[in-house]
Amino acid sequence: ACGPAAVAGDAGGLWAAGLACAVGSSVSTAFGNVVQKMAHIQQAAREPARRFREPLPGIVLSPRWFAGVALVGLLPIPLDVLAFALAAQSLVTPVGGVTLILTQVIGPRFLEEEEVTWTDIAAGCVIVVGVTLTSIFGSHADQDLDLDALRALWRHRPTIAAEILAAVTILLAIALVRYRGSKLGKAEPFLYAYIAGAIGGQMNILFKGASELVASAVSGRSNDFTSSPLEALALIAATVVLAVAQISFINQGLKLFDCVLFSPLYSAWLIVCGVTFGGIYYQEFACFSPLAWAMFVLGLAVTLLGIYGLLWDKTQLRGPSRIESGTSSEEEPVVSGLPSTEAIARAPSIELTLDSDHDSDDSKLSLQ
Repeated sequence: ACGPAAVAGDAGGLWAAGLACAVGSSVSTAFGNVVQKMAHIQQAAREPARRFREPLPGIVLSPRWFAGVALVGLLPIPLDVLAFALAAQSLVTPVGGVTLILTQVIGPRFLEEEEVTWTDIAAGCVIVVGVTLTSIFGSHADQDLDLDALRALWRHRPTIAAEILAAVTILLAIALVRYRGSKLGKAEPFLYAYIAGAIGGQMNILFKGASELVASAVSGRSNDFTSSPLEALALIAATVVLAVAQISFINQGLKLFDCVLFSPLYSAWLIVCGVTFGGIYYQEFACFSPLAWAMFVLGLAVTLLGIYGLLWDKTQLRGPSRIESGTSSEEEPVVSGLPSTEAIARAPSIELTLDSDHDSDDSKLSLQ
């Protein structure tokens, strides 16, 4: 069997139902990302004293932002639960490519200051091809998992190595964006997208585990919420913590960069990290044939090529919502106590004329 307790074949076609749920979740997420970007633009346009509270970086407590979060986080939850419960993570995660394409289509329609170039569209298509290759030849078999099986998977050596690698790279990326910021140039949106995508990939691992526990309890196969309530609830709590961190970094990226740039970058990293780390943890790679491995590696390379394509011709990376305190970083600094350049330009001109009579000692100074 491929992985623990793998279900043979396609489980009566339930994986297709899971795939449909994943598509619905991606559509909702695409619209939610655009609405959240609109909330950040609205926040930047308000006077500092009238701005909404931001308890965490990127999280704006405004009605529009909550509407975006509902589309990204609340509406997709039941769809994601069904998707991860009915299909393998390596099959569900690449459907995020729908989010990528939809964002490029609807973003300019709602965000007037953003535009999509033909290069962006081509790069988006390359990414979709890449993420499809990473999983199309993989296993579509699902797994029946209980809490004991989940514990055993965490003790798997490749899982331990992958989790250490994920933690180190995420922390390193956070340190770089915190202490280097805009000095990173094109690497800045790349790293913000990686942080959000990598955290999202880890969250999806836990989310699938929690979904399996809920599905087992509902079907009557087992009920870990009764036999091991603390561990089951800890799994759900860890999923929520990672989800909040993911939302925070998504919104930090949306605040700093154009939605049509950042959202595809984030979607690509979410898919790559979700497929890779999820495949390692749930041992879905055990089902891969040599052809599947070749296509998986090729898909990763093509996806990274598409990510590079999104960034290579960008000269203006930060979007309009980067405006802070009512002024952008490109405006002239204002020195307290001195008139502005506009006030000087509007002031009446003063002409000094000195009339001197060389034949006398009288000189006249006139102001005009």
